[in-house]
Order: sequence, then structure tokens, then C-alpha cells
Amino acid sequence: MFDALQWALLLTAALLSGLSKTALNGIGPFVAAIAASVMPVGESTGMVLALLIGGDLVAITAYRAHADWQVIRRLLPAVFVGIGLGVVFMAYVDATTFRRSLGAVLLVLTVMQFAQGRKPALVVDRRLPRWLTNAAGSTAGFTSMLANAGGPVMNLYLLSAKAEIKGFLGTTAWLFFVINLSKLPFSIGLGLLTAHALRIALICAPAMLLGAVLGLRLANRMTFESFKRMVLVFTAMAAVNLMR
Repeated sequence: MFDALQWALLLTAALLSGLSKTALNGIGPFVAAIAASVMPVGESTGMVLALLIGGDLVAITAYRAHADWQVIRRLLPAVFVGIGLGVVFMAYVDATTFRRSLGAVLLVLTVMQFAQGRKPALVVDRRLPRWLTNAAGSTAGFTSMLANAGGPVMNLYLLSAKAEIKGFLGTTAWLFFVINLSKLPFSIGLGLLTAHALRIALICAPAMLLGAVLGLRLANRMTFESFKRMVLVFTAMAAVNLMR
């Protein structure tokens, strides 16, 4: 099926998907890029989605007391619109266009993450303008449907240098659990989450759980700026490769 190097890459993607759910939120583009380098782009998206739902279950269990449901309720209508736009986009593009579009999305999100690291991020505030909430929600829904990569957009909307980290993680955990469950029937209908993709996800699930456990341990000491920069560099490289 896959050679040793390909399995190593898939297990690395699974490990990082767990980390992204319990500590390093926003490295979804890197997970997507690794998986897409081994499997067909569409099927890799379905495989990663299955892993992310598993990670969501761990995260909502760990951070269930920290979610801000008022923020989640404000975002969800626009998120669902973005998911719908992503479904339409994916239904009417060929494989090459989809691969290049995925690369472009990953590259844009990487630039956004670099920009976030250079300036203060937005503070979680229920009084943020409705247009900003709608823009963030719809963009997150679209990029999540297209590339399982809505995390960086939500980081820009939710993170603050002074934010309590578990509050952020609890809010994003529940938000993306709802998003990923909403994507599930569309992913099956579009042929992304196939029996083969689900089988690969199940094989990789122990690595995802290991990543989630490591993330829980890291959550209380989140000094990972150098690691984040390294992740973003490799994400950008993978994105450029997909766009060729």
C-alpha cells in the first residue's frame, strides 16, 4: 500500500493532528500538506478529517469547562455558509485545480500565521463587529471544508497575547467539533472520506492519540514560537509544491 517513508509521513501527520487539537492549534495546514504528499488530495482530506474528529473528542473532553458558547453561537451561522461554499467549490473543480487551490489556501494561511506572529492578535470580544465575525466564520468554514485548515483563521479572530490559553482551546475545540461533524456527510458524498481513507485513519489513530496526550501536557507551558515558525516554513514549502 505505502512504503516505510510514506507511513512515517502519515503517522507524523496523525501525531500533529492530535497536537493541533490539544495544544498547537492552527497547524492544520501542515497536517493537510503532509497527508496530501502521500495520498490523493481529495482522499487525504477525508482521512485527515477522520483523525481530526477523533482529536476533537479528546479536546472537548479535556477542555469542556472552558468553552465560550456565546462566541461559538455568533460564529456558527457564517461558518455553515463557508462550508456550503467549500462544498460547491469542490464539486465543480477538477483534480489539478483542486490540488493547486489547496496549495494556494495553505500558502495564504501560512502567510496569515506569519503576520499574526508579528503583530498583536485580536482579543476575544463579543462586541467585535458583525462583519468581522461573518468574515472570520465564513473563511474558516470554507478553508476547513477545502483543506481541514480553518484553525489559522480562528487564531486571528480569537487569540490574544493575554488570553487564557485553556479558554481559547476550549472554544476552538467545541467549534471545530461542530464544524467537522457538519462536514462529514459532504465529505462522504463528495468521495473524500472513503473506506480506504477511513482505514488509513484508523491505523494512524494511535499516533493521533499520542499527539493529543503530548498536547495536553504542553498546554500549561505554551512557549512554542520557534516550533511554530519551523512548522510554517515547511507548510509554505509543501504549499508551493502543491501549486506546481
